[in-house]
Amino acid sequence: MKTNVALLKERVRARCPMYAVEHPEAAEAITALVERWCSRYSEVLKAETERLNREYQAAVAERAAAPVAVDISELLKLAHHTLAQAQAGAPVRWEAVSVALGIATGRRMAEVHSSATPKSTLRGIPLR
Repeated sequence: MKTNVALLKERVRARCPMYAVEHPEAAEAITALVERWCSRYSEVLKAETERLNREYQAAVAERAAAPVAVDISELLKLAHHTLAQAQAGAPVRWEAVSVALGIATGRRMAEVHSSATPKSTLRGIPLR
């Protein structure tokens, strides 16, 4: 895979072939200028990328140092209530059952939907 500098050199040579033939010294000077510019640009870009990376790593470390406790007891109660309603035969929305299964099992919704094979073991449970 070609670097950006190599691609830029090719483009300069391709766009002014007659100029390079008639004035080889000027073409060499232009190529040298392009090479210097690309080299300096790469240095600046690398320094900026490193700076941004350091800032990001510091922010991540700061967030990791002070974890936030989240109380999910109300969500668990809602999930339990929804699943209990479904088991008792009360009409429940399938979306609510799906979310309740995700909360109760701790699995992602994609896992619940892709790995589960839902079967109705109770007769007459209307899922809307």
